[in-house]
Amino acid sequence: MNYERATLPEMRRELLDGEYKGMPIAGLLYWASWAIILFLFPEPKNIIYLAWSCGLIFPLGVLITKFRGGDIFNDGKDSPLTAAFMMALVTCLLFFPLVMVAARFDPLLFIVGLSLISGNIWIIWGWTAGTNLGLYHSIGRAVGSYAAYFFVPQPYTASAICTVVVAAYLYSFWRMRSLPKPSTS
Repeated sequence: MNYERATLPEMRRELLDGEYKGMPIAGLLYWASWAIILFLFPEPKNIIYLAWSCGLIFPLGVLITKFRGGDIFNDGKDSPLTAAFMMALVTCLLFFPLVMVAARFDPLLFIVGLSLISGNIWIIWGWTAGTNLGLYHSIGRAVGSYAAYFFVPQPYTASAICTVVVAAYLYSFWRMRSLPKPSTS
């Protein structure tokens, strides 16, 4: 696509038609795995392993995208939507050190913080795709994560937070199937 001449609806259509769901699929697999692990083995030390393993989401997303026929590093690399998305991703990551400091006082705050930071990325995805779905995903994820943190008893709090994130992903994937494609006229 010639991005210098493309309209916003044309770029959004390209985004929605592409094979770019590898990253959210990787996120879903990450959070679902940890929901199960933390339910079966709710020891607090396992939260440290969750923290260390969150860096696996990106390479797993790259592999899934490649398997589905896409290429994260080349497809749409000149798109202004990709640039906006990447800048927003960096902005979200700036809050990561704050989450790590909070986790020193309560390790569960790492899971809540990671849920919120990675959930905010969906707001930007929603804007680039021309839908409010990302906003709904992020708000639902935040409210659910806070509710799990405050109301689910130990030792199942960590697993419950992860389960909330999985539910947000499943809702979003279900809704993505029925998103109207932006018109290019």
